[in-house]
Amino acid sequence: MKTKSLIFLSFITVLISCELVDNKFTIINNSPNLISYYFTKDSTGKLANEFYSTYYYTTSNGKIPKEFYFIQSGNKGTIETLGEWDTDTSSFDNGTAYIYIIDSINIGREDTLTMNKLIRKYSVTIDYLKAKNWVFEVK
Repeated sequence: MKTKSLIFLSFITVLISCELVDNKFTIINNSPNLISYYFTKDSTGKLANEFYSTYYYTTSNGKIPKEFYFIQSGNKGTIETLGEWDTDTSSFDNGTAYIYIIDSINIGREDTLTMNKLIRKYSVTIDYLKAKNWVFEVK
């Protein structure tokens, strides 16, 4: 009986600790370039520029490499959220978020990055993305 209770309790613990990750938000790169994307609720572009200004995050434990998201021409990438995109209000400001697309990045000396060209800043709403079945196309 103890073994069955322990197994049942372990099963319930695993179920509770699993968080839903929704990765249905897809970006399709139909441009001729390799692109990098940055998704944010910041409309000013300041966070995107700061993100692409260095290769590392500086923390009290040292430097941590940033994770850049690239999509080859003709391919797609996904943006994940904990929970479900349909109910995720934390990634949007009053229902709107922004996608910044960069077409090339150069890694220079001392791990600094140069953003060569900001192709476009896209403004997207939850309603627009729902209507497009969470697929966003870059041309």
